[in-house]
Amino acid sequence: EIPHSTTGVSPFQLLFGRQPQGPLSILKSTWTGKHNNLQLCTTPVSKYLEELKSKLERATEQAKLVSAVQQEKMAYYHNLRSSDRVFKVGDQVIVLIPDSTSKLFARWQGPATIVQKRNHHSFLVKMPDNSTKHIHQNKLRHYIASSNAVNVIFEEEKEFGHVETPPTATEESKFYEVLNNLKVDNLNIYQLKTLKTLI
Repeated sequence: EIPHSTTGVSPFQLLFGRQPQGPLSILKSTWTGKHNNLQLCTTPVSKYLEELKSKLERATEQAKLVSAVQQEKMAYYHNLRSSDRVFKVGDQVIVLIPDSTSKLFARWQGPATIVQKRNHHSFLVKMPDNSTKHIHQNKLRHYIASSNAVNVIFEEEKEFGHVETPPTATEESKFYEVLNNLKVDNLNIYQLKTLKTLI
């Protein structure tokens, strides 16, 4: 008896072309005096079928209209937080692929390379085993390679010979550099000198 949120019509009405006569509606109609007693239908079959056909057509049209509006609403709310991922040919990606017989068990595998853009949301991807798969963008992520380890050389190590190290500025020299480059347009020279001596 309750209308569906997407179609705006109850599933019973879409299927049978009439409002359902559940226990509550029968009870309500007897209390309000619409039906004093239940009578058998004496309408001819051909007329009943024509009425049923027109009711079904009207219910279908109404369901299509309401469904289109509801689908636009759903798409709007879905797109509020979604963003398009931009992939180009040659990009390295990782791919979400099931690696067992279970549908729910999948892992990110890669790196794979995008070979071709098939349409707006799907790509041909060359996998690490040299196979090519057609994959939707929801199962792709950009591959970010981890940086190599940085080796540290002890300054007094003799084995490597002379290793040049970049000069490191001390905190004091940085402080004086900032102090000398301090630019305050609203102070005169005397106020600026006073400020520097206070600091």
